Amino acid sequence: MTHVESHCLDARPRCVAIGIVSRLPSQKPALQLLKQATNDGIATNRELFDALVIDRDELGVKSSIVFDCLIRAYCELRRGDDALECFYMMKKNRILPKEGKLKKAKDFIGFMESLGVTPNIVTYNTIIQGYCSRVRFEAAHIILSTMKDRGVTPDS
Repeated sequence: MTHVESHCLDARPRCVAIGIVSRLPSQKPALQLLKQATNDGIATNRELFDALVIDRDELGVKSSIVFDCLIRAYCELRRGDDALECFYMMKKNRILPKEGKLKKAKDFIGFMESLGVTPNIVTYNTIIQGYCSRVRFEAAHIILSTMKDRGVTPDS
């Protein structure tokens, strides 16, 4: 799939291709296609996200991996604002980041920070909520402490 000439495809076919390759064991092909799509400017962040939602539903995919890859692509391209916008759109669309894999979510925060993207209250709340829903209160408390240590004021 990586040999397809990217200028031949608009957002919709690219998102179908991305949805298909995101099911492969390696995330590299999906990540590469997402980087190309975002760099080529074929669609806004919102349009790309919405197309991926439609294709995910049409392909019958339950996984959030394609959205995790989209966020990672934006982070690797040093487009932190777009990555955070995707994260918020995932929450709004009730798409659980990292499929409930809380360790990966926690690691992803570290990855975001290494790229200069600062996690905010929504980022921390999502992970805390994930831990609490799995009755892992000690882990939730550790995230809460980390959040406070980094100067993010807890809300409800």
